[in-house]
Amino acid sequence: MVRLVSASCLLALLLGAASAGATSVLRYTWGDPSGVVLNQDWAGPQTYTQTLTVTGLTGQVTRIHVTLWTNMVTPQAWYMTINGAAPANDCLGHPAFFASPAVAGAQALPGATLSAVGWWFGITSPRPRIELDVTLDPPFTADPGTRYAIATLTFDHANSATGTAYPPTACGDADQPFCFVVNYPWYGRADYTVVGMALEQDAISWQNAAGTTDCHLVVPVKPTSWGQLKSIYR
Repeated sequence: MVRLVSASCLLALLLGAASAGATSVLRYTWGDPSGVVLNQDWAGPQTYTQTLTVTGLTGQVTRIHVTLWTNMVTPQAWYMTINGAAPANDCLGHPAFFASPAVAGAQALPGATLSAVGWWFGITSPRPRIELDVTLDPPFTADPGTRYAIATLTFDHANSATGTAYPPTACGDADQPFCFVVNYPWYGRADYTVVGMALEQDAISWQNAAGTTDCHLVVPVKPTSWGQLKSIYR
């Protein structure tokens, strides 16, 4: 695993966010949220986890939304990421994608309900994506200094294998590079305001320790205006 986020890069991101008036910061990482792991390599058939947490929330929070785009072509071993709501099945039909609003080491959001759905989006140029939506009932008054849990995403690769493999043997291509890119995370408040989150990093990768796969070229995303988001939230 690679655990690299330069202080200068992080500072630049946070300063940029501050200048735009955003104070909440999303952390998206493999494993433990106490640090940032940008890449996870295949280490055999086992369970791998990602966590999402946030600091800097303010006001009466009612909803948190994060979209994760994935590669244009999804490796068979990651079929569970485009197979509907968690828990979703792998290519052999076994539950392999799980989502929880709890994150070890982060404060739980009171009254949180998490929806996590992986699917293909678009017709002419479909791209896989995972939509994470946390609703909070009743709204709660956030402490900006607290790191709050958004989600733990668990991927069970017990049936995955490297190279070319097909059911019923295994789900193949587990050794293929793969990216997850965050697209415009935001949270809603009880007064119907929508606040964008800054990012410590906007992508994490799989089997890409050398950085040969450019996640930003693999997953082109189209910005969504805040006007559109506010319309959706209302």
